[in-house]
Amino acid sequence: MADLQLHDIILQQVFPLLGVLTSSFMSIAPYRSVLKASREGHLGDLNATPWVFMLGNSLGWIAYSFLSQNFYVFLPNSPGLLLSIWLNIQAIKIQYENYHSQEMQTAIIAALEDQSKRLLNKQEVADIVETIIEEEFALHDIIHPTTTAPILNEDENELDTGNITSDTSVTSENAISGDDDDEEEGFLYDHNDGITTVAEAAEMVVDYASFIWDITAQKTPAPASHELLVIGICALWLALITLVAFGQGFLTEDTRLLIIGVCVNLNLIFFYGAPLSKIAIVLETKSSSSIHIPTMITTLTNGSLWFAYGLAVSDVFIVFPNGLGALLGLIQLLLCMTFPRYPRGGESDDGDGIFKKELERTLSFHPDEATTLI
Repeated sequence: MADLQLHDIILQQVFPLLGVLTSSFMSIAPYRSVLKASREGHLGDLNATPWVFMLGNSLGWIAYSFLSQNFYVFLPNSPGLLLSIWLNIQAIKIQYENYHSQEMQTAIIAALEDQSKRLLNKQEVADIVETIIEEEFALHDIIHPTTTAPILNEDENELDTGNITSDTSVTSENAISGDDDDEEEGFLYDHNDGITTVAEAAEMVVDYASFIWDITAQKTPAPASHELLVIGICALWLALITLVAFGQGFLTEDTRLLIIGVCVNLNLIFFYGAPLSKIAIVLETKSSSSIHIPTMITTLTNGSLWFAYGLAVSDVFIVFPNGLGALLGLIQLLLCMTFPRYPRGGESDDGDGIFKKELERTLSFHPDEATTLI
């Protein structure tokens, strides 16, 4: 009797507590990589799509823990829910920052190319600015004060054009008579392909102001793929939770558990893409170097603990996903034992050895391999 009680304590209390620890380690695996991506402004090789299903997975298991009154199921998934929300927020932010940065780079390059076509060198710009200062041109004569984005005042532009036309004739006469001083102080500047006037310079300044305004106003649309996925998975689980919460009158307790249990296990299908792809790569390349050893060991341990707990409490919805996760971890372990991680005799040319580099690389969990929390 004592042995049976000890057996129950180990399976129903010790194993799930250890499973909570391993699940917590696995849930924080992407944390450092996401912080690095946030600093760099792009996701790089990180795949943010599994984080959407991680959010749905956490919501589903929390709902299942409420229905089954299982605190051990709730423990690892409550922080997992908060972490998945943070991961998806970071993914949306980083994707927009990267997109907006690319848009700015493209717009700046286009503006520089357009400016190069004007063939206006720095000395000519300095001469125009000096002329504007000498003639006491007010800024409100160039930029319309009532607009949100700087645009050229059309009425005053026409007036300036008239003035410039009259000044052009004077300047031309001075040029014919050889009066070089008057020519330098005029509003007309010779150019290889034509003339550059103060009005043209003002128009160029306004073009730049409008360009900068459009960029800093962030009018470019952001990619909406990831947030649509997040909204979709949240809407799905909101509908399911609403159904089981308000369906007590026409749904039995077992039926409600069945609905949530089946849906959360269907959600887990998307988590098995990473380990299955690793197995396929190993079989194709005959090398196990693509398998991340700490993630593989943690996946195997976590799945085995929760699989044993599911058997102890006779819960098929805990047994199935974690048994499958443990099986995938076991297959990866066998592949690591069967296929070498590196070509025979393969050491790096720098003398440190490729094995040392791999040891340093495997001290942290791989962020791309999403796994179940329980």
